[in-house]
Amino acid sequence: HQKSCRLKSVIEQDHRRPPGRCQARGDLLLPISIEASQGLKDEVLSRMNHSELTSTIFTDDLIMRFGSRLHFRHGHLQHRWQYVRERLRQMGHLVLATKKLDSNVRNLTDCISCSAYDKVVEAVKSVCGFDAKTNTYKTPSLALKLGHGLKECTEIFISESMKLAKSRRRNAKEFLKLYKTQWRVDVSSHALRSLYTRKFNKPMILPLAEDVKVLHSFLENEARRTHERLLKEITAKDWQALCQLTLAELILFNRRRSGEVQRIPVSLFSLLKDKKDCNDDFLLGLSKIEVALCKLLKHIEIQGKKGRKVPILVTDIVSQHLTTLVDSREHVGVAKDNTYLFARIGASNSCYRGSDCLRRFSKECGASNAESLTSTKLRKHIATMSQVLSLRSDELDLLAGFMGHDIRVHRDFYRLPSSTLQVAKISKLLLAVESGKITSLMGKNLDDIKVDVEGWSHLKH
Repeated sequence: HQKSCRLKSVIEQDHRRPPGRCQARGDLLLPISIEASQGLKDEVLSRMNHSELTSTIFTDDLIMRFGSRLHFRHGHLQHRWQYVRERLRQMGHLVLATKKLDSNVRNLTDCISCSAYDKVVEAVKSVCGFDAKTNTYKTPSLALKLGHGLKECTEIFISESMKLAKSRRRNAKEFLKLYKTQWRVDVSSHALRSLYTRKFNKPMILPLAEDVKVLHSFLENEARRTHERLLKEITAKDWQALCQLTLAELILFNRRRSGEVQRIPVSLFSLLKDKKDCNDDFLLGLSKIEVALCKLLKHIEIQGKKGRKVPILVTDIVSQHLTTLVDSREHVGVAKDNTYLFARIGASNSCYRGSDCLRRFSKECGASNAESLTSTKLRKHIATMSQVLSLRSDELDLLAGFMGHDIRVHRDFYRLPSSTLQVAKISKLLLAVESGKITSLMGKNLDDIKVDVEGWSHLKH
């Protein structure tokens, strides 16, 4: 009806809004809590399908207050709207599960009570699939998220305590105190153990160097052919293909998180285009190869995880492809108000998903293990391979800074212990000690230790 309605505004006609999501937006005409902000309604709630869960969320004052605060914190980033919806659904599931166990519970506010604490814990276990025999959760991460959300909502409830009766304010504070002392025993301990158990012996399959080479050659050749066709004749199909190929190339070359690259604003392209060479004074301390690389590669900085500034290196060929994409984006139907460099064709302010592009081209290139060519595993691959190199402390800090995290995260989560390195290096130390060569090990590192492998041939059997 919206598509053909003669009463819709001229603004909607000009923007050619798609007819979809009409029912979801129409649900906002139903009763909804006054605690929901207008931005939360327009950008988050209008995309949620109608169900018993959404009805519970929309009419719950505390959940709406929780959602409004989340939207105020993250609403300026469009890709975070889905995160806000997920948090709201989590609290909605908790309320519905608690209602089934306790008829006195009508909303989330009723859950914040010492008398309802046991029912809330039981509801969390029910939602997350707790097995009482093995004390494990089917979805342990959800149990932890529900705990964090419940604590945030309790703190919001207490912060509004000036509007409440003293008895309810005191009851909420007692509930928070009970949560802080008991929740980690009743829920978090087994949820964390379930997570660690799953990860304990999970094999870490990293990309093979040959697969990375195959993917890089595929992207380079396909992008070159597509770019040549686009220079002869501008078509939406070729523009879309070149856009996705260039996006995958940047993710692969820089080992960046796919979300960071796909959301590069088009305004940064002008900075890349006007980028000057490095200062000559800085080049004096570099080798000839390093100087050549500084002049060959262009460098821009984007916002990474937790607001960190992370670099993107762009080759001359990729820079030419980006120039063609930007110059021809209006000819293929990209909206003028689309702020993304890798914009989708159409009226919406959205971009192509880097993970989808990388997954698709990994399968098309013929790699032997295409499942391992993801942005996360590519990042772990380069960080793990750095263990083979004898990097100095300053070089390790430089690599961690380029990857977009501090050195502690780099060591604890990305430079994961490799079984190959353990066998190859640590075994030399064990064999040397076993043979009684302790005195010869003084002042040596693992690379300097020499062992007689032939003398340990019996270990093969």
